[in-house]
Amino acid sequence: MKRIICIIATLVMIMQGGMAQTVNGLFRQFKDLPEAEYKNLAPLLMGVIKTFAIDEEDDEVIKSIKSIKVLDLEECAPEIRREYARKTRNLKPRGMEMLMQVKEDDGTVCIWGKIKREKVKQVLVLTPDKMVSIKGKFDLEKISQLLNQD
Repeated sequence: MKRIICIIATLVMIMQGGMAQTVNGLFRQFKDLPEAEYKNLAPLLMGVIKTFAIDEEDDEVIKSIKSIKVLDLEECAPEIRREYARKTRNLKPRGMEMLMQVKEDDGTVCIWGKIKREKVKQVLVLTPDKMVSIKGKFDLEKISQLLNQD
């Protein structure tokens, strides 16, 4: 019995340590820190926003979005930003592939995507002090057209 309890306790500790390396774990870890800004536009709110789409082009893109989460640590203490940068530097989100990486003077910007059957299910953007996660069902061709427009 003691052996089972020790094994369970060890597994719980391992899971908690590994959880911070997941995208949702990072949001949970940093969202309530002083000066951190966190916004979660859940599916219900996105449904309301979809009713106000301005034109046909915007309408199609907005209808593709299921939820958006934004974490902004720009106003946080330098130690917090360093900890975030350390945790995201080698982050490899499960089930996602790197779409783009850009090195700039103030750090690296990484864009990850979860793609299934020619549809992008999730886009994750990591900057030195921000994290944005957009979930939905985006057509690769439409994303390419939008990128070429702007």
